[in-house]
Amino acid sequence: MKEALALKHYLVKMSPEQVYFVKFILEAYDNLFLPSTLDQTAGAVIIRVVYGEDTLLKEILESISERIGLECMEEVV
Repeated sequence: MKEALALKHYLVKMSPEQVYFVKFILEAYDNLFLPSTLDQTAGAVIIRVVYGEDTLLKEILESISERIGLECMEEVV
C-alpha cells in the first residue's frame, strides 16, 4: 500500500480578478499543487503543496507577483 503524500497549506491573497489565472497556472503542474478558492471577492486562495515543492511554488508566484497583485503568502497549519 502506498503512503499518502503529506501536504503543506499556503494562504495566498491577490487581486480578485487574477484568481482564475493563478489556478490555471498551478493546475498545469500535475499533482504538485491543489489550489482552491476561499473567497473570490477577497482574492483568497488556499494552495495545497506536496512537501518539498514549496520552493517551486514561491518561484512561480514570485515570477507572476506583479501581474496578480500578490498581497501575501503564508503557511497555514
